[in-house]
Amino acid sequence: MLPAGTNSGLVTNVSQAHRAAARRRNFLAEAKGFAVSLIGEALTLAKTPTAIVAALLILPAAAFLTGMGIVVAYGEYHGHDLPDRLMLSRDNTFSERFEYVLTGAAALAMLLTWRRTGATAYMVFAVLFGWLTADNSLQLHERLGVLVGTVLRSGGFPAENARHFGEAAVMCGIGALLIGMIVWSLAGSGALHRLRATILLLLIGGTACFGVVVDAIDALVFAEGSAAQQVGAFVEDAGELWLLCLTVICALAVMVRSSGGSHDLAEAASDTGRPVFRTQAPPRP
Repeated sequence: MLPAGTNSGLVTNVSQAHRAAARRRNFLAEAKGFAVSLIGEALTLAKTPTAIVAALLILPAAAFLTGMGIVVAYGEYHGHDLPDRLMLSRDNTFSERFEYVLTGAAALAMLLTWRRTGATAYMVFAVLFGWLTADNSLQLHERLGVLVGTVLRSGGFPAENARHFGEAAVMCGIGALLIGMIVWSLAGSGALHRLRATILLLLIGGTACFGVVVDAIDALVFAEGSAAQQVGAFVEDAGELWLLCLTVICALAVMVRSSGGSHDLAEAASDTGRPVFRTQAPPRP
């Protein structure tokens, strides 16, 4: 015979297990709904006239710069003296100035989107792209990385890797701060703004993987000046360039969609706390 209270204890445990299982099912259902909404909004942005026109203008330029980077790198490997300005992994090159234009355009697009919608996340995105523009033009993270590298060397870190690791640490720190501000600002934003900001965050995260993670691996694993190190540097710069292009195209599409009509703005302003699926645009009169 079971002691008194055993049955009630079993019922309580079973009830708690059912509630935990229900919470897991609800979480998975909401995550699936958000993923479906995210993919749907990404496809919607990709099919907008703004994204198509921007892609036709930006991607051929990126393809030309990437191709010329391959040609120059191949020529240098075989001892030919070709213009450094066509390289992807050098300072003051055409590709670097092209990135100035891209990040500057993205900063302006996000600033205008913030002014039109009032969503704080877009203001933080504008600051992020503004930082990237200033960093590329003034070499801010390189200079800060030298300071961090000096501290690391004094602590016994290998001298040949200290500067690279210092630069990566500076970029990771500043990026984490800005991305944390974006994530925090999304708590009070509309559901559609959360979807669009998440798409931008994923693209920026992919760009950072090439610009920081691949760069750190290239510096720490391969010998300086080796063929493998040069290939790694090219992969880093090319991947960063192409993902930055996609990010800017997305930012321009978000800007235009956010001012595309009262229906879109009303949907973006609504925030029910649940994943919102994309609705059909109102019929044209």
